[in-house]
Amino acid sequence: DVMEPPLVPAFSTVGKKLRAEPVAMRYSQGRVHHIGTFEKLEAQMLSFDPITSKVSPDRLDALVHACRHLIDGEKRRSKILSPANYPMPSLGAPLY
Repeated sequence: DVMEPPLVPAFSTVGKKLRAEPVAMRYSQGRVHHIGTFEKLEAQMLSFDPITSKVSPDRLDALVHACRHLIDGEKRRSKILSPANYPMPSLGAPLY
């Protein structure tokens, strides 16, 4: 029996650049790793410029959606405190 991966619909309400920023941050922190070789994806990652590119990079966009799905499942470990160590009010939902 072949096991099919779970598919989750992806809907975009913000631009690619804004949507990709948290993913790019995790790459710069060394928290995202690729296992295997993905030549076409890596080519898109190296060549895409969100300001000047006219073509939507399908593999890069799929990667960002997949990473965002995983990021949304992360446990929140941060806690914001005021200078007097009083808990700050909730900041609400993330803006993405």
